Amino acid sequence: MTFEGLKNNISSENDEETRISAILYLGENKTESSRDLLMDNLSTLNSFVRDAIVISLTRIGDVDFLCSNIGHEHRYVRRGIVQALGQLGGVKACELLVSCLNDEEWGVRMYSAEALGKVGSNKHINSLKSLLSDEHEWPRKEAQKSITKLRSQ
Repeated sequence: MTFEGLKNNISSENDEETRISAILYLGENKTESSRDLLMDNLSTLNSFVRDAIVISLTRIGDVDFLCSNIGHEHRYVRRGIVQALGQLGGVKACELLVSCLNDEEWGVRMYSAEALGKVGSNKHINSLKSLLSDEHEWPRKEAQKSITKLRSQ
């Protein structure tokens, strides 16, 4: 399928299955155009489509690209980025995840805490402790889970 065909298939006017299929194909494609198109669609309201985009961004594996987009205004984009970084790991990813523990949006803080539990180390425990008094329940819970996981490593 052509890039234009994929671009059309991702459109929110299409059914979920068509969109997800095109998105997963883009993750195998690993081109700059694919990466940009995925990022442009990460703010979709459909959580299943967002999950497929995170899978594809993880397959592409461009940590620098993901990190350079963390300042995006849309919370779903920032959430998706930290989810992908939580699959990819590495020093740069962990540094960004730590900074996202202070994001204004509780979902970004929650996914950052979860991601650090997957790819972080015991040196990230102190950073996670800052969420133990978060105003929202879910970042607090994920921080506690990640702290427990990192202590047992």
